[in-house]
Amino acid sequence: VDGKLVATGMAHEEKSKNNINATSFVEVCETSAVGRALGMMGIGITNSVATYDEVKNAIAQQEANAKADELMQYKAESLSGKLIMAIEADDEVGITEVEKDYRGDTPLATRVKLTLSPEHQEYMAERKERKQLESKEKAKAKHEDNVAHAKAFADKQKNSEAE
Repeated sequence: VDGKLVATGMAHEEKSKNNINATSFVEVCETSAVGRALGMMGIGITNSVATYDEVKNAIAQQEANAKADELMQYKAESLSGKLIMAIEADDEVGITEVEKDYRGDTPLATRVKLTLSPEHQEYMAERKERKQLESKEKAKAKHEDNVAHAKAFADKQKNSEAE
């Protein structure tokens, strides 16, 4: 402007990127650079300077995120319905199946659990305590069984040595 440099723009294009670039990558690069220079001057932009590909990729990413969120919501609603039915039927197998479906997927598990009423949450908390107690009792019984087998084996060894 008036002989002064007020903005510059740079771009890089790969010749092998697409069919247009195969024959015109220099022109595409120049157009991008001019567009960026104009953008730096505040001409033709609202917030920032972005290339067509950057905008296209951002839109594609937003669409993919929206689809993933929609799928996550569908899964959460489906699993929470199954879980609530299993809780109300006191169906341990059904509850375990739902837990397997969301195990390892923290966002999904969180969404499912957020749909539970306070009564259902209390049921699940009591169930968790009951399962932990059962697990401890099972481990204790297994330990006592192992000790008994070890003692019997040791006694058998003593008797065979005595003979």
